[in-house]
Amino acid sequence: MKKVLLIDDPNKYNSAFVNEGKYSSILYRISNMEDLKKCNNYEDYSCVFFHRSFCGSELACYMVKKSTQCGQLIPIVEFSLGQISHDFNTNDGASYLKLNKEVLYRNLELFLTDYQKTNKIVLELLIYGKQFDVENLRKCATRILKLTSTKHIILSEQDIEPIKEDIAFLISQSQPQIGIQYVDFLKKVQDGEISSDQISYNVKRIVESYVQYGENIHHW
Repeated sequence: MKKVLLIDDPNKYNSAFVNEGKYSSILYRISNMEDLKKCNNYEDYSCVFFHRSFCGSELACYMVKKSTQCGQLIPIVEFSLGQISHDFNTNDGASYLKLNKEVLYRNLELFLTDYQKTNKIVLELLIYGKQFDVENLRKCATRILKLTSTKHIILSEQDIEPIKEDIAFLISQSQPQIGIQYVDFLKKVQDGEISSDQISYNVKRIVESYVQYGENIHHW
């Protein structure tokens, strides 16, 4: 597993776990200009975080160029105390996130824990932290609710085709309390037992439950 590279000022880390080296197997940090000048192998890392005022904008341009040349499109996170709100750009398949420094360190351990488990870089965890699941569910719910109605209309497989992945995700995130698997849901659709108002009602309850309790507590 490749390491995440963290470039920041010395002795200014907001998290004890960084100083203690808790995630040293997946996190490598540079905190002085001498080591930074020697570092030219950015493509060897899975993701690069750098403090803007410490490194300067030239470093960002160089890293983007290097990642493009090696065809890896390395995710880059530029952080600063002066960055009020996040700016997440994924144009051309390359992920570039600008984030407030305090927000970065607040959510960094959650990000690293997830990376250690999944070997996947999920930059949204740095933005939303523990609210990431809620944000995902909200996005799914918005897409589902756009195509469903509060009216009692029996839905066919063709009707749910555009939102089937969202429904599958929502059901998977609502276990075990929801009491139904996606295959069971599809069977109910085939049997004419699923209506648009039923979906709308359940989707809203699940999202509200996540917002209030951090998990789903409702049965379908």
